[in-house]
Amino acid sequence: TNFRLSLPCSRSQASASNAAAPVNGEAAMEHASRGRAGDATRVSSGDGSTSSTSETSFHPVPTVMERLHALDSSFELSDGVVNDSRHDGSYRHASERQRRPLATATRPLVCIGLDDQAMCRLLHELIFETFLSADPERSGSIGETRQEIESFCDVAMGKLDLSLSRVPLAQQREADVVIIDQNLVLGSSFSVLGSDIARQLRQKGFRGVIGILTGSADIEVRRLAALDGIDFAFAKNESAAVIADRITDKLQRIAFS
Repeated sequence: TNFRLSLPCSRSQASASNAAAPVNGEAAMEHASRGRAGDATRVSSGDGSTSSTSETSFHPVPTVMERLHALDSSFELSDGVVNDSRHDGSYRHASERQRRPLATATRPLVCIGLDDQAMCRLLHELIFETFLSADPERSGSIGETRQEIESFCDVAMGKLDLSLSRVPLAQQREADVVIIDQNLVLGSSFSVLGSDIARQLRQKGFRGVIGILTGSADIEVRRLAALDGIDFAFAKNESAAVIADRITDKLQRIAFS
């Protein structure tokens, strides 16, 4: 069953250009990402005639929140995510939320997410960038392709970057935090469990925080949270603020242990 996840944004706050923007899939993302050029300007000359000139203006690169809203009107999650009022405070006021300093932060956190759904990958980035102030160059979320899913352990261990390019040994850095979707499915021929990937990470010596997100019922969330090597598990309808707070608390406990 598919459920729609609606973000609590007032559509009246959007600009006129955004109101006319395409709202489906890649077209919406492209519209949100590019600047507009060629706005016409009328210029009057001394003899009373007018002519048209063109001036170029560009919009800034969209934030994670803007990219989320670009997908929101048409995107459906197939992993059992339900609309939940708990999202309201965390998403709408994400930019206003006071961030707590991390006890381990002598440098920005590196946070990596894995999910087969585009909307969930953007939600990972919302948590990483807005709530945890993670390193924007090294942090992000992958999982669109089978190659990305199968390479995730190497990305989390710092051996590969987010584009799956090899990282020089001197520049390799293990992620501080990973968030993994429990049910990763691509078409009818490929599926893998996030808990299995978490176990592989621990076997490789991963020392960071591992979280699992699932669209399953609460009993499954509790089962996943109790597994060895997993630091937390949440339903996908949990708020970004709650997930970020759990990550922060876990990092602080590690720092003082």
